[in-house]
Amino acid sequence: MTIALAFIFGIILGAGNWAIVPLVSDRIEPFDSEPAFYIGQCVLCLSALALAWRSGFLSCLTLLFGAWAGLNLYPLLLGTPEHRAWFLLGMFTSVLLLIYPLVCGIMGWLVRRLLTRYKLHNPQTRAAGVQSTKAPGERQTHRLG
Repeated sequence: MTIALAFIFGIILGAGNWAIVPLVSDRIEPFDSEPAFYIGQCVLCLSALALAWRSGFLSCLTLLFGAWAGLNLYPLLLGTPEHRAWFLLGMFTSVLLLIYPLVCGIMGWLVRRLLTRYKLHNPQTRAAGVQSTKAPGERQTHRLG
C-alpha cells in the first residue's frame, strides 16, 4: 500500500470512529461510549498491525497520522457547534487514542523483521529456486536455478 493510500485509509478509519458511535450507543462522541471506543480501538489496532506487517512501519505511521486527522476533521467539518468548541482539546486527547494502535503497529513491524531475518538465514525455508553451490571448505554462495 502506498503512503497516500495509507493516509486516506487512516482518515476514513478516524472518521469512522465518530460515525459508529450513534450506531452502537446513545452517545455522540467516541470518547464517551465504551462500545464505540473498543470497536474503534480494535479496528485501528488490527489495521496498524496488518499494515506494518505487510507494508512496513512508515506506512503504519502514515495510517495513524491519517487516523488522527480523521478523528479531528470529522467533528470540525460534520460535528455540532459543541464539537467545534472542543476541537482544540480533541486534537490533543485524540493522540491518546493512537497509543494502542501504535504498539500494535510496532509489534507487526517487529514480527515482519524477525520472520524476514529467519527466512534469510534458515536454508530450509528458502525459496525452491535457490540452490547452494557450496563445496567443502568454501564460503556459502547461492545461484538461482
